[in-house]
Amino acid sequence: MTDALTLRRDGFGRLEASIPAETVVRLRAEALDLKATAGRVETDAYELHADGQDFRSPVQFGVSSPGEELRRLHESDELRALAEELAGVEMTPSKVNYLYYETGDRIGLHTDLPACELVLLAAFDPVAPPLVVHPELRGLSPEELAELAEAAEGAPAGGLSIPLDESALVGLFGGGLPHQTRPVPPGSEAIVATLCYVAAHP
Repeated sequence: MTDALTLRRDGFGRLEASIPAETVVRLRAEALDLKATAGRVETDAYELHADGQDFRSPVQFGVSSPGEELRRLHESDELRALAEELAGVEMTPSKVNYLYYETGDRIGLHTDLPACELVLLAAFDPVAPPLVVHPELRGLSPEELAELAEAAEGAPAGGLSIPLDESALVGLFGGGLPHQTRPVPPGSEAIVATLCYVAAHP
């Protein structure tokens, strides 16, 4: 498990904190209810400096806005305190969504949006695709990263795979750390919540 100092140093890690089991049950039920409203996000572009991201690769997944349960968790005193402990500064909730992965879905190599300085990831299925981080690519320019990603069809080899499951939250400072979710294998599907936080401004 990863503590705050290690997360700030490495930029990623499985946390000691977890979501209470009874909350997971409510979130899973809410996510399933909202699945019918989810929109598909599908792009095949390799883009530089789009929407504040250094670069991004093709993606394919479903996404829905949060319901009351996920919004309440995102804005809770407990998760805000956790975000501030991890970041070392006052943080405030920003973006939050349910992501729906089906066979073949993936998020290609990318860096995160400015609205997601710190992301907490929570999975509600045992087969959720792992987060794959690439600390070895940190020194590359956005142009070099985009070229590498395109040559590998958005999924370069290497990196470190971090499992997503119900036993622990995963934290990520993804603005400067390239990462991806590789294609979901046949016969699998999963739901993941992404809870983003940004530094509070006076």
